[in-house]
Amino acid sequence: MKGSDTKERILKEALSAFALHGYDGARMDKIAAAVGINKASLYFHFKSKEEIFRELFNGILRKYKSFIRRTADLVSGLETRERLDKFCHNYLQDSFDNPEIDFWNRIYYLPPAQMRDDILKLTKDDKECMMTELAKIIDDGKVRKQVRDIDSKKAASILYYSLTCVALSKDIMTKKEGLSDMKDCLDFFWQSISK
Repeated sequence: MKGSDTKERILKEALSAFALHGYDGARMDKIAAAVGINKASLYFHFKSKEEIFRELFNGILRKYKSFIRRTADLVSGLETRERLDKFCHNYLQDSFDNPEIDFWNRIYYLPPAQMRDDILKLTKDDKECMMTELAKIIDDGKVRKQVRDIDSKKAASILYYSLTCVALSKDIMTKKEGLSDMKDCLDFFWQSISK
């Protein structure tokens, strides 16, 4: 087995362990066993559990921002309502299908104490990234005279919290239910902001 393959397998097993058991409950010996290596071999690839955790977390942050920007680009040029529909649909589709979201949900609400401030700061940056893209869509809707003259940042905030609430509920509802609930939220949201 190549070193890079082993490292990827360690990250995959660690992702699952952190998502299921949190930072403190994830055990290096269990991660190593799931990969099929001994604990000493695991430490050859990573110096500590914190190093594994930070690599996973930082990778997810990079992917998240990239995904948000790609999604915003994908819907550009469409009518405002359709842009919002497709943005929300793509976001939730990814949230329900992406195993990294289980890790994200766990560490966002129950961050390791020694990394809590870093995690909250970095996730705030990601929140701003998404809210900025949503505000741009709403601002464009105002220019197109499809959206009333409202505070775009506040409107984006409402939509952001609706989206993330549904995404965080992936363990208690099906993807179909989540998409349906978000459609209802978006219908009401649109009625309140459209001209």
